[in-house]
Amino acid sequence: MRLLLALAGCLVLSAALAVPAGADTTVRGTLEGARGYTLNGTTANGQVVFQRLPASGKFKLRFKGRTGRGATLHLIRRGGGYLGPVVLSRKGRQAFLKLSGKSVDLGRIKLRRGYAAPLVAVKKQAFAGSAARADARGRPLGAGRVGLVAAKASARSSQNGGGSGAAGADTDRDGVANAYDVDDDGDLTLDSVDSDASPSGAGLFSTLFLGFTEAVNANAGATRAQIDSIFSGENRFALVFYFDAGQFGSRRVTGAHVDCFALAYCRRGGGTAVLTGVSESSSSLPRGSLWTDYDPDGSGYPNLERLDQRSAFVAGIQPRVTTSQITPGDTYNVVFRTSGGTITVPTTLSSYFVTTPMLTNVSGAEPIALGSEQFSATFWRPQRAAVPGAEAGSFADMGHLHYGVTIGGEGISREFSCAGHYSALSSTLTAEASSGVLPEEGASLFPLVDSAEDAAPNPARTLSFTVDVGACLRGAGFSSAGRTVSLTLTAASEPRPGGQDRAAQTVRVQLP
Repeated sequence: MRLLLALAGCLVLSAALAVPAGADTTVRGTLEGARGYTLNGTTANGQVVFQRLPASGKFKLRFKGRTGRGATLHLIRRGGGYLGPVVLSRKGRQAFLKLSGKSVDLGRIKLRRGYAAPLVAVKKQAFAGSAARADARGRPLGAGRVGLVAAKASARSSQNGGGSGAAGADTDRDGVANAYDVDDDGDLTLDSVDSDASPSGAGLFSTLFLGFTEAVNANAGATRAQIDSIFSGENRFALVFYFDAGQFGSRRVTGAHVDCFALAYCRRGGGTAVLTGVSESSSSLPRGSLWTDYDPDGSGYPNLERLDQRSAFVAGIQPRVTTSQITPGDTYNVVFRTSGGTITVPTTLSSYFVTTPMLTNVSGAEPIALGSEQFSATFWRPQRAAVPGAEAGSFADMGHLHYGVTIGGEGISREFSCAGHYSALSSTLTAEASSGVLPEEGASLFPLVDSAEDAAPNPARTLSFTVDVGACLRGAGFSSAGRTVSLTLTAASEPRPGGQDRAAQTVRVQLP
């Protein structure tokens, strides 16, 4: 048998322990210099067994039955950010990460730049044959960049177990499992705005809603400090956790909580996030209290609220932190108590809005008097945080978003679509009436799709369209003449179960 060289150049091999087929898989080892880190053993279908590492770095993970076959190991920093995978062995530019399903002692493991690897190679029987792509030193291509890396078309294929879109699979073979990968198909379009992707952030959404004079945008010259003052404020930026209780089949879910590791906004015992709930939350939910104090299951961790009408577990929170305290790659282990035992699934914050779209052609005091029933909007795209290790700068203009205007005001109690009433679209906008539809919304609220790629902020890059507000109101059964309404210019991500990311600027106008 040909021996694979360890990353440190050592030829001594650790032992893979043969066990009967179907038996549990036990993985042991010692991670040096990783006190307080969390090791997530991630199965092919995206469930995890995990352990917080002690000062000694010793760990023991046990995968039940056949779940260890095709599982991978991933490290979460003590602060809560995703660090990267554990490479079991490598050959040339291939990195082997998947366990074969046999128990193994990995021995001493060393932290490297964006990943970790044993000091001695793992015996071939202990890892699966499929490999991730790596550089000449054996570093997976997605390591240290939360998976934001280009993948060749031939690499976008199903990996062992779970299918190409499963959370535990590595669709683009960059070494970062889909559950943690911000771009799981390797096309350099973030999952949240990629209709072909299976988002790493499934079950997690961001919202940022601002008034006409409150809106901030890097293209308007806003500094990071100015953005932070809005972003961290009351009733501004919010996150929504949303998980379908039916995802575990016949197992009845009785409760759920979130292990945020040491993230500033939701860490156990000291998180800053305020619980705000969602529109369907119970009246008994303690809105306005710290999320970390919401602990009905007694776990000591912030809980998710059960929504019986949706058969879902949710939490709407306001992190109340600055943009330096929340980062792409922030990871959460969501722990569900079920009739069949505890199940843990990871989710990762990929992209989120730090600013809103911002009108450039409208000024003056509200309400702004319109000369006709049509409203022409020219605006800058909103920004997101740059992906650490993969992108330069602090923020990026977001491409591939959906746009639209929703109308509010006295006597208007529901959102409705203005699809079919848009004209004079700028060159990268296309009207797609069926795009971005959520089941409860009917026609798309945000039917304009931007084909532009993400880019560094640039004030010269604007979008524009005209919407016939009067016709839209009348089409929804409302009068229009002389009416004062609120127009909410919204940028939205691709829809996924539970909702969409949204960022919006609202302006009040008076129709003639």
